[in-house]
Amino acid sequence: MEIATVSWWLDYSALPECELWARLNIEASGKATVLDCDGRTHAFACVDEAREWLLEDEYSRLENIDDEEFAHGRKPVPPNW
Repeated sequence: MEIATVSWWLDYSALPECELWARLNIEASGKATVLDCDGRTHAFACVDEAREWLLEDEYSRLENIDDEEFAHGRKPVPPNW
């Protein structure tokens, strides 16, 4: 499994009180996995399925969230996992 792209997502519905993270890994083959805030890994046949799953669970990509949405007024640093 060769990871081609990693992106970080936050549960938008929990902001600003809580930061619930998910990490989307996209393989060179096009398959994707999501590591959620509970430590579970979810496998998907393609990146579109993974993104749809994240959006259904109210996750938003970190880059798409305005700084004002965070309690401290700036985007947090993703966890080290």
